[in-house]
Amino acid sequence: VLGGDTEWGLLETAQLRILRHSGRKEEADRLAAGLLGSLRAAQRKDGTKCKYDSLPSSPLRYASLAANEGMKEEAVKALSHAMHCGDLPFAFWPSLPWFRSVEGYAPYDALLQERERRVKEIRAELLRLEASAAGPAKQPE
Repeated sequence: VLGGDTEWGLLETAQLRILRHSGRKEEADRLAAGLLGSLRAAQRKDGTKCKYDSLPSSPLRYASLAANEGMKEEAVKALSHAMHCGDLPFAFWPSLPWFRSVEGYAPYDALLQERERRVKEIRAELLRLEASAAGPAKQPE
């Protein structure tokens, strides 16, 4: 995990998990409460804009932390906002361990289905672009 990961919620979320798994639950709880408090305030300030003044880089930071803390509704709301602002929001990798807490939650499952639909649509478009860049197939002489 490197510097940019802080902006996307990967570093802090991993840090909370490490603290808890090393017996430092109270420290992790304090850190999570502080981070989530700041992110909630930033979300209130920025609202539904897709250019963020106070929510660093992306609602994914908020979604990752909320999911990690078992706050399904908040996590899904932040993910929904991220998907409103971009086709495939960077750092929304459902395989990350903190998103396990929202698996099976109907609104999250609907987001996953929408994400998969977008992935298929983007792949198809890339294949079309690749085929058109190659030009017409040459006929054997």
